[in-house]
Amino acid sequence: HELLLSVPRTAEPLCVGELGYVLSAKGLYRDAARVFQEAAAEGVTVSLPNRASLWNMAANSWHRAGDMERAVGLYAQSIKVFERLGMTARAAGLETNRSEASRALGHFGMARRSFHRSVELAQACGDEMLQILAYSNVIELDLDEGLQELARQHLDAVDALRASQGITAVDVELEGRRAQVAYHTGHPQTQVMVRSCLELALQHNDIDVAARMYLIQGRLHAASGDLDAVYSCLKSAMDPLHAAGRSGELALCRAGFAEVLFSLGQMDEARSLATQVRAWADEFGRKPLRIRADRVLVEVRQHQSRALDAERRLSRMVELSVEVLAEHRPERVLASVVAAHDWRGWGVSVF
Repeated sequence: HELLLSVPRTAEPLCVGELGYVLSAKGLYRDAARVFQEAAAEGVTVSLPNRASLWNMAANSWHRAGDMERAVGLYAQSIKVFERLGMTARAAGLETNRSEASRALGHFGMARRSFHRSVELAQACGDEMLQILAYSNVIELDLDEGLQELARQHLDAVDALRASQGITAVDVELEGRRAQVAYHTGHPQTQVMVRSCLELALQHNDIDVAARMYLIQGRLHAASGDLDAVYSCLKSAMDPLHAAGRSGELALCRAGFAEVLFSLGQMDEARSLATQVRAWADEFGRKPLRIRADRVLVEVRQHQSRALDAERRLSRMVELSVEVLAEHRPERVLASVVAAHDWRGWGVSVF
């Protein structure tokens, strides 16, 4: 900051912006977002397009930090300026980002509207690459809403647009979504597709896509009861995200593995992960994640309560049996136990 004091006022926003890029590259996304916003503040000498670009960079940084509320607001400011200036392509790309951020907040209607607007703007300026981006990103929204067939249609639209442009280069993010659609639709080649995408993500150092593939593998291992493999997937997914400061992706990963571990009866681990997700979701207003975490926490409490209740009933049954047998009147055993317990509520057989 002391160095910036010696910079001419007219050049200062650009220098501050450069600092934001440096912070973002180091994974300090919140700091970067604040720096970008400072550079775009009212009263600072900067052109309107540059101010909108700085808002855009701040929004992207908040997005990466997981603070979608701030990201959505700044995306909206940027979009308004770019549309007013006739910079349609810039606005189209930002609508796609706003759709993704809105989805993460659970604002599915807003996310869908931003998706349609991004396609309209991309078509208006004849940019098929932006259309590809919009259709690719909305697949996550489709899956969140349980619209698997629509997700498959949007995947087909991406493939058609890529073919029309002669695009053959591999897109790691797209292959990740292809694997996700395969998993959610029960495609017979899901395991092969997930493994292939994971190898691709690791080659390109795409830790976000890799984490999603590890989670799907964890779910597949859970279905076969392979607990060790599940824990291996958990560690492989979470360690890189934690090291890179990707708190949003880390929270999503924890939520997914909390559900997986609960399904395998690992109550303590599931509760620990869900508790961390709940705290993070509260801080950043991520309603869908909070709901998922709460669901796991409630199910864990209910499971443990049922187990404790069953243990108490069984202990009481033994006590009654001993008491009655001590009277040398075994014919009273069953009648006393039945009178003391409503076996129909147990849901299990003890004989």
